[in-house]
Amino acid sequence: MAEKRSSGCLTAVILIVVLGTIGIVGIIGLFYMQAPRRVMKETATEIDRGAVVFQEGEFPRFPPHKRGEELSREQFAALMIDDHATDLARKALQESANDAHVSWLLYTEDLTDRNGILEGHFTLPYEVRSGHSMHGSSINIRCEFANDGRDSLLKIRRGDWIVVQGKLSFDGQNSTIRDARIVDDSTAPLAESP
Repeated sequence: MAEKRSSGCLTAVILIVVLGTIGIVGIIGLFYMQAPRRVMKETATEIDRGAVVFQEGEFPRFPPHKRGEELSREQFAALMIDDHATDLARKALQESANDAHVSWLLYTEDLTDRNGILEGHFTLPYEVRSGHSMHGSSINIRCEFANDGRDSLLKIRRGDWIVVQGKLSFDGQNSTIRDARIVDDSTAPLAESP
């Protein structure tokens, strides 16, 4: 009889240990399953703050850009990333928008001084949403600043969203904002963006 009791106690202890282990593993598993979702939501919120957002298959159809008019970053991004945009439409935009005035919110990658030429390397992030999923990337934008704007560039850090004004120029697939200047008080770190 004592042997049956010890056998029963041993079985109970093993059962408690197994159930406890399963419970702990389950809790840890739930935590790790939720962690990527939290990170994705935080990242999506940060991207939303400055990214141009499109719906999958519903890229806006802007009227042809007219030479001398300001070019919006939404029109530029839509035509550059739309897989269904024709080469003719892209070339027409590049011709009409060459030297167009722009005032764009951009994400700072780096600022450099190359032999007396102040260069800014920025991106124009975009996001394409489809139902509950989204994917995105960015378009590289190079800026050339005048030396008299050097002081305003010194306070900018990587990761800041800033408004850059200037004239857009195309060199093949590359886009450059020439005579660029920073709009005063537009500097905002990504984490503190509205």
